[in-house]
Amino acid sequence: MNVIVACIVQLTVLLNRSMAGESPGHSAEHNNREALVLQSLAKMDRDIYAIHATYLFTGYSPTLYPPGYYLYREVFAKRPDAFYQLNAHGHDAQPWFDDVKMMKLYVHAGSWISEQCVNRSFSEGTVLRGAQMPPVAQSEFLLFALGIWPANDYRAPTIRGEPYMLRDVAVSKLYRLRSNMERVKGVRCDVLERPGADILWLDAEHPGALVARETYDRGSGALMQRLEFSAPEPAAQAISIPRRIRNIQYDWHAKQESERRRHVIDALLTIQELELNENVPAGFVFTARPGMIRVGRDMTPTQVTAGGTEHLDELAEVVSKYYINEPRKTCWYDVWIAMVVGLAASVIIQKRRAMTQRKRFLMSEQRL
Repeated sequence: MNVIVACIVQLTVLLNRSMAGESPGHSAEHNNREALVLQSLAKMDRDIYAIHATYLFTGYSPTLYPPGYYLYREVFAKRPDAFYQLNAHGHDAQPWFDDVKMMKLYVHAGSWISEQCVNRSFSEGTVLRGAQMPPVAQSEFLLFALGIWPANDYRAPTIRGEPYMLRDVAVSKLYRLRSNMERVKGVRCDVLERPGADILWLDAEHPGALVARETYDRGSGALMQRLEFSAPEPAAQAISIPRRIRNIQYDWHAKQESERRRHVIDALLTIQELELNENVPAGFVFTARPGMIRVGRDMTPTQVTAGGTEHLDELAEVVSKYYINEPRKTCWYDVWIAMVVGLAASVIIQKRRAMTQRKRFLMSEQRL
């Protein structure tokens, strides 16, 4: 299998040079180095056949969440068709496991189940081999940033239909290796690029390991995103995984070119726990708890397991964690608004009464 991948990569490099108008013998040393870099990407993706990680993501949506909020995720992916994701939000004053919107997603052997944990409900469906997984799985940021896709029975993510994951970059005809190496934060890097779209800085001492990556808009050429990888640690034999990933997104839609380098998002992903390959758990299996509800495609709920009477106690406990036992402060603005509304309502009621009484008086006169 390794020989086949190496041959495909080598043929891809030769074809790239031919399409660019270069002879196969032109700059043989550079061509060989490019082939080795591409092979290292294919090897990195191939060697990671299972991953299990937990991480915190801070600053990822400053317009929706105030400072102190974070995203907590547990992710599991294993070749060829297994995927699991726990998704919850936390705050400095509230742990992630108290999130009332905590969700779990299970994908295995062509089926998926999405569980709403606090509600004890779930929905389910199917995913065909070669098709995309549910959106929340397809866009899993950790796998997307690392460029690996262990659950390869399902279609790997792309950017506007163009290659992005390492295994697709390795066999793409669109990437070129820059002639000169560059240093990023002191690390000597090979630089692989798809001109005007994608640039990868790869650690020259650790083949296949990303140091930084930039994505550009093909139309305007504006820089859209930059990923910076740091704190690499050995996770398996000859494989190092960065424990921190900085995600910078730019205001590339701005009309003024000088404003397009403004950061609209500057987020940090920090991996807390990481296991690869033979060290990962066997898998995650959905188990219906007592009183579990299945929500159909037509939103019809059906109870699938008996029991669940303790669910109300569980919900009461959840609500109690959000209750703030503080004396309510008087807001005189609200009092003033209430007085005005009350006065207006009183005037309207009095006018209606007066009109009703006048109408009755006129009717009585007509009778006489």
